[in-house]
Amino acid sequence: MASMTVRNLDDDVKRRFVERAERRGLSAEAYLRLVIADAATAEEPDDDPVVGDELPDWMRDIQELARSISDESRREMEEGVAAARTGFSCDE
Repeated sequence: MASMTVRNLDDDVKRRFVERAERRGLSAEAYLRLVIADAATAEEPDDDPVVGDELPDWMRDIQELARSISDESRREMEEGVAAARTGFSCDE
């Protein structure tokens, strides 16, 4: 599995993210995996201001990462996203 590092994240943003994860019964890391998987697999709206060749390098990297995830791992992540959306917690 791949790893990612987020640098220069505002302390308040991190705090709010951790709180949001905790409300869902998840660790920040588990919740971030769900958020990234959901974002990487969601349909992009036609009016998305960042499309095609205009994508920043980091977004292209996320797309490449999403394409490299196995079908089984993708199903597991989608199940986790669905569970998080309905308020159920999932195992890490």
